[in-house]
Amino acid sequence: MKLELPEDVRKGLVQKAKDANISVEAAARLILGEFVRVYGSCIYAGTWRRGDKAGNKGMRYVVDWPFQPGFAKIPGDQSIDLGKDKTPQGG
Repeated sequence: MKLELPEDVRKGLVQKAKDANISVEAAARLILGEFVRVYGSCIYAGTWRRGDKAGNKGMRYVVDWPFQPGFAKIPGDQSIDLGKDKTPQGG
């Protein structure tokens, strides 16, 4: 999977990865994985009547993050690549 991110999101993800001493890819896997695994996470979609200045309808998306942390526990004997030996790209 390839994701194209806005520059501010990419920079934020790079910083989070650096703070955790993991690769950007590992940070993205952890964030997305925990979002879909934690009960209550959802993305709602609907039309937006005031989508732009010309009055064209648009779409509105609400990302509902649950109010509970997601914990990723990785046993020491598992070979999951968190990229600790990789330097996050960009930033």
